[in-house]
Amino acid sequence: MIRQREVLKTIDRFLGGALVWLFRPPKSISDQESLSMIRTILVIRPGGMGDALLLIPLLQAIHRRFPSATIEVLAERRNTEIFGLTPNLVSKVLCYDRIGDFLRVLGRRYDVVIDTEQWYRLSAVAARLIRAERRIGFATNERRRLFNIPVAYDQGRYEAENFLALLGGLTGELFSLDPDRPFLTVRTVPRGNPLSEQSGRAPITVLIAPGAGYPEKQWGPEKFRQLAEWLVENGYSAGLIGGPADIHLAGDITKGLPVQNFAGRTPLRETARLIATAALVIGGDSVALHLAAAFGTPSIALFGPTPPSQWAPPGKGHRTLYHPPPCSPCSRFGHIPPCPYDVDCLKRVTVEEVFAAVREILPVPILKPSGQ
Repeated sequence: MIRQREVLKTIDRFLGGALVWLFRPPKSISDQESLSMIRTILVIRPGGMGDALLLIPLLQAIHRRFPSATIEVLAERRNTEIFGLTPNLVSKVLCYDRIGDFLRVLGRRYDVVIDTEQWYRLSAVAARLIRAERRIGFATNERRRLFNIPVAYDQGRYEAENFLALLGGLTGELFSLDPDRPFLTVRTVPRGNPLSEQSGRAPITVLIAPGAGYPEKQWGPEKFRQLAEWLVENGYSAGLIGGPADIHLAGDITKGLPVQNFAGRTPLRETARLIATAALVIGGDSVALHLAAAFGTPSIALFGPTPPSQWAPPGKGHRTLYHPPPCSPCSRFGHIPPCPYDVDCLKRVTVEEVFAAVREILPVPILKPSGQ
C-alpha cells in the first residue's frame, strides 16, 4: 500500500497539473437551482485511514441535510475499512484503484460529486470525468478549475471542519463540529471477537499506539518502552495497538512486559472497540488518535512535523504535547520533507511529561466498564 501511495503521488506530481488543463471547466450552477432535487451524492476520499475517519462527520451531516439521498463513497482500498464503522451511513463503497469499480462509477450519473482530497489533482480529474451537475472540491491549486463549486481550504483548521466546509459550499449553510461530542459510539461498530474479551482478560486502561503512517511521526520504540514500563510499575493495565506494519515495533516495546499486544492481531473494527472502551489512548499523529477523538476517549497526542491545530484531537479530554522548533510544522498536504534535524521536533517531547499527562488525566489506575 505504501508503494501504491508513492506511485500515485509521483504520477500526480508529474502529470496531474497537465491533466487538469485537458478539461473545460464545468458549467456554473445558479444559486436559484433547487437543492431539494438532490437524490444521489458521491463522495471521493483518497488517502489513508485517518483522513477517511475524519470524513465521517461530513457523511453524517450530508445524511441529516439530505435524508432521502443515496450516499456512495469512492475510496482507496487502503481506507475502505473505515466506512465499515458506520455500516448504515453509506449505501456503497467503491474503490477508484479497482478498475471495475471506477468504470461502474463512470457509468452512473450523480446529482453531486464531492471530492475531499486536499491537494493532489488526480481525484479532481476523476470528479470531472464523473457525470454530475454539481462538482465540489478544495480550491488549493489549479484543481479548482474542475469544480463548479470550489471551496477554500484552511490548514489551520481541524480537518473534520474542513470537510464540513465542502457541504457548506453546496448549501450555503454553516456546518460545525462539537469537539466535546463523540461522532461515533461503540454501538455503531459491528461486533467482532476482540482479543481483549477472550480468556477472562481484564479491560485495558491505557492503550499505546506507537505506529504512524510516516516514520517521522513516530516517537520511537525506546520512549514507548519506557512509557510501558512506567505504566506497569504504577499499576495501570496497558495494551499496544497497531496494524500489520507495527508488529515488530510493538514486539520490541512489549518484550518481557505484562502488556497486552494487539498490534497486527485485530482488524480495524476490533481495534476501534478497544479504543472506545479504554480510559486513555497515547500515540502520535495516527488513526488511533482520530479514533479516540471519534469515540470521546481521552488521549495524549505526541506531535512534531504535523500541525496539531489540523490533526490533533480537539476537546477538553485530550492533551497535545508539542514543542515546535522554528521549522515545525513542516508537513504540507500529507507530504513530510526529509528532515535535516533528525525529527528534533518530536524528540523534544519527553517521557517524563507524558507520565505527568497520564497522572493528570488518570490520577489513579481505573478500569473503564466494557459496556460503555
